[in-house]
Order: sequence, then structure tokens, then C-alpha cells
Amino acid sequence: MRYIECLRMTELFLSTWVILTQVKALAVSQVQASFNTNLISKPIIAGCPEGGVILDPFCGTGTTLIRAIELNRKFI
Repeated sequence: MRYIECLRMTELFLSTWVILTQVKALAVSQVQASFNTNLISKPIIAGCPEGGVILDPFCGTGTTLIRAIELNRKFI
């Protein structure tokens, strides 16, 4: 594992995370997720290996599932 990857992995286990968001003015029909998918990225990466399965029992609009697909995880 490269040094940069190690630094990134240690960041996942800190007690607080900085999550950058981008605010866009979108029409309601353009909104694909109820919250920024970057918000859920760190918990997915920290808690599930690539190719693993994410359980989202409260699915809602599917934001977590969208990010799981983007991060090469399966979902239930």
C-alpha cells in the first residue's frame, strides 16, 4: 500500500470527518439523491471492502445504494 493510501485510510478512522459539499441550484427533477453522496462515502469505504455488500434497510431515495455502486460494492 502506498504512503498516500495509508494516510487516507487513517483519516477514515478519525472521530470526526471533513466532508466537502458542493451546493448547486437544481430543478427538483434533476435531484438524484436526497443528500450529497460524498457524505456516505467514508462509512462505506471504512466498513465494507470492495466487492462487499452494503445493507441499507431504510433505503429511502437510494442515496447509499447509488454511492455503493459507484464504489464497487453490492447492496441489499
